[in-house]
Amino acid sequence: MSQDIITTGGCYCKAVRYQVKGRPVRAAYCHCTFANAFLEALQTYNVASKPWKKRFRCKDCGCNVANRNANTGKWSVDENAKIENWNVVKPTAHWFYETRILDINDDLTKWAGYEGESERLG
Repeated sequence: MSQDIITTGGCYCKAVRYQVKGRPVRAAYCHCTFANAFLEALQTYNVASKPWKKRFRCKDCGCNVANRNANTGKWSVDENAKIENWNVVKPTAHWFYETRILDINDDLTKWAGYEGESERLG
């Protein structure tokens, strides 16, 4: 049963853990100004062996959250972001796409606000 699905995650230091029971109502990449402000709270760093790859991590525990490849312009969510059961929460759209920090070239729909409740942008 879908309500029996439990998704968990957290950071390396385990100061933060979460558990969500049931399937998400929606799963999307959010580009709202609040989400953009979150990016400012992340610490960035590079590794000498891969200088083209900018890495983003939690300032508190150092858990790597995401990476951006300067050669390809592609972003990736690091497995260390601790999103477990990714197949259950895999995003299906982009929300608040007009306030995005960067263009995303994927097959997901892009919306001015929430999916199905605002103008579809792409």
